[in-house]
Amino acid sequence: MLVESLKGLGRAFVEILSNRLENLSLDLKEDRIRFVSLLLMGASAFFILCMGILLGVFFLVLILGASSRLLVMGILAAVFFSVGLTLFALLVRRIRDLPGAFEGTLSAFYKDREALGGRKREGKP
Repeated sequence: MLVESLKGLGRAFVEILSNRLENLSLDLKEDRIRFVSLLLMGASAFFILCMGILLGVFFLVLILGASSRLLVMGILAAVFFSVGLTLFALLVRRIRDLPGAFEGTLSAFYKDREALGGRKREGKP
């Protein structure tokens, strides 16, 4: 009777561990996909914006007369610099707001621990 209970407990433990490892694997795949898609989108946007800015600056400099070219170049440089700093600040804030690594796996572990009567997790739910 005791041996059968221990076998059942062992099977349950192995099944729970297997389930948690599958969750961890899925979290890794999702994080990798999210990172690669953000990286590709960012690189594409960076290239296209750079080309647009470069062509726009050439257009404005060529269309204006020689007397105001320096003024236009200075104004455009200031605008691009301020927009670049704003976008950089938004990027840093977005990176800070990303969910933590393995958040799904960790929450499942904390739920298991609470269900087994362990101490509750301090901090985020």
